[in-house]
Amino acid sequence: MVARTGTLHAGRAEEVYCQWPAPDLIVSDGAYGVGGFPGDPRTPERLDHWYAEHVAAWSMHAKAATTLWFWNTEIGWATVHPLLAANGPARNGCERSGSEPECRCIRRTRHAA
Repeated sequence: MVARTGTLHAGRAEEVYCQWPAPDLIVSDGAYGVGGFPGDPRTPERLDHWYAEHVAAWSMHAKAATTLWFWNTEIGWATVHPLLAANGPARNGCERSGSEPECRCIRRTRHAA
C-alpha cells in the first residue's frame, strides 16, 4: 500500500486553483441551487453559470485519471452535467503537448443568487 498525502485548502477554491498540483480527486460539495448558504442560488436553473469558471479550472488542472465527486441534487446535477461533459478530459487539453494555457485565479467575492 502506498501512503499518499493531500492538501486541504480552507477558504474559497477560486483563490487557490492556480496553486494546485494536478489532482487525483476533486470533491465539489455545492452550490446546490437551494439557497442553502450565502452565494448558493435559490433555484438550480442557472447552476451551470455558477459552476462555469470552476469547471474550467478543474478541467485545466485535471489529469486524465482525475476523479470528480460532484455532490448535488438530482436536478442540480442534471443542470450542470452538460457543462461537465463539454469540459471533460478529451476537451481539457490534459493530453496536449507544448505550452499550457495561462492559469488565472478566479477572484470573485460573491456569486449571483
